[in-house]
Amino acid sequence: MDERILLLESNFFLGRSIKYGIETKLGFQVLWYKSYEQFISTNHDFNKIDLAIIDYDISRNDENKVLDYCHSENVPIVLLADTITHDIQEKIWTLKIVDYILKGNNYSLETVFDITKRFFNNPEIGVLVVDNSLESRDHLRSLLSLHRYKIFETDNSYNAIEIINDNFNTISVVLIDYDLKDKNGLELTAEIRKQYPVDRLAIIGISAQGNHTLKISFIKNGANDFLSKPFISELLYCRITQNIKIIEYFREIKQLAVIDQLTTLNNRHFLKEIGGYFFENAKRHKLSIVAAMIDIDDFKLVNDTYGHDAGDTVLKEISMELKHFMRKSDIVIRFGGEEFLILANNLDTKIAMDFFNNLRVLIEHREIELSDKKINVTVSIGISYRQSDTLEELIINSDKKLYEAKATGKNRVCI
Repeated sequence: MDERILLLESNFFLGRSIKYGIETKLGFQVLWYKSYEQFISTNHDFNKIDLAIIDYDISRNDENKVLDYCHSENVPIVLLADTITHDIQEKIWTLKIVDYILKGNNYSLETVFDITKRFFNNPEIGVLVVDNSLESRDHLRSLLSLHRYKIFETDNSYNAIEIINDNFNTISVVLIDYDLKDKNGLELTAEIRKQYPVDRLAIIGISAQGNHTLKISFIKNGANDFLSKPFISELLYCRITQNIKIIEYFREIKQLAVIDQLTTLNNRHFLKEIGGYFFENAKRHKLSIVAAMIDIDDFKLVNDTYGHDAGDTVLKEISMELKHFMRKSDIVIRFGGEEFLILANNLDTKIAMDFFNNLRVLIEHREIELSDKKINVTVSIGISYRQSDTLEELIINSDKKLYEAKATGKNRVCI
């Protein structure tokens, strides 16, 4: 990775631990200096620094010149401090410091690694701001930009739903103000929850009417959290980070459930989880979806002739071929046994036959190495692309075409 981090830390043990941990765990380059004098003597090019982690004691000793300089060069800062004083808080507000870490507790190092990792991962995490006030949206945008989130914004519920549907793989948090142009935040929260569960999308209600009744109402309507305006920016960051962590934990658990352990492809549980979003998004934007059901011909014969370990090898090799051949926007699923399902998004239906025939030929000519020999296998493919009312109907039609391919000689594509 090309990311470079400036580390100013006088404590040898802590500095070495931070440098070693970031470089080995995260793969980022760390430039570590133990004093301000050592740092300025190197005459660094700040255009090549992505993040600065600075010991406040070093900064204070040089009259905060290093903090001011980093700020003037637009280098984001994470502050290390023994305690949080009024002086430090002032620096945090005036210099828009990304975050601070208290040294000396059992979690200091892990906090450094977590904040650093999140800083570089946040551009992939979407936050939607739904607020009637342009001034409020501008303020939230400036705060969220500091942590490099991918920001979406609107002032009404209709656009909010559209933005979420169009970016459901990106947006993790929605900030909803109570007062909106077309309906209130409670109604929007309830509407979002009909489609997106709490383990998939975090909703944080916000309002200047910070009474207990409104807070409870937001939670009852499906919000994960609530913040009263005006709020402390640090509290906003904490709440967003905590909710993102919870979603990530759910995602990790789900990942274990939706990945086929042998082939590392997604399984049918994944299809249930994401297939509906995929299909409805295509229908809404009038995009074609091609479903292809793929079956390895005479797979039982492979198992009977060479053994089940050889069968597993064949499944892994075919899965690898499918992953490499298909586009990143497509969904490749191990449907069961030796069957695979592909959902190709916005594939021109006029070329679908040739497209999947090329895949069939590629598999036919792929030599699969077993322990003492090489073998070849073929596949039959059934394709459905006609506009269907449901994803289930589309898949059933592709399965019928697969049966036709099997019945008419195998190693062929039927559409």
